[in-house]
Amino acid sequence: MLTKRTNILFEEEVFRYLVALANKNGTSVGDLVRKAVIKVYQKPDLTQKRMKVHKEIIKLKKGFGRISLKEIKEMINYGRKY
Repeated sequence: MLTKRTNILFEEEVFRYLVALANKNGTSVGDLVRKAVIKVYQKPDLTQKRMKVHKEIIKLKKGFGRISLKEIKEMINYGRKY
């Protein structure tokens, strides 16, 4: 729930850009500013951390190429031996 208020002065050109961007995204200028503040100044939340890790995994996976089901089963069985 929003409970604190502030006033921010923008140059006309910047404000017009923010209004156009807000309209394009179906939101308000205030919402854009709040999201920008959170993104820049607050620590990323767990969802953002998970997305970053997911992207890293995808990058690593591309280096392996395709692994067949047979190879996967062999790796599982190999791991069970030790």
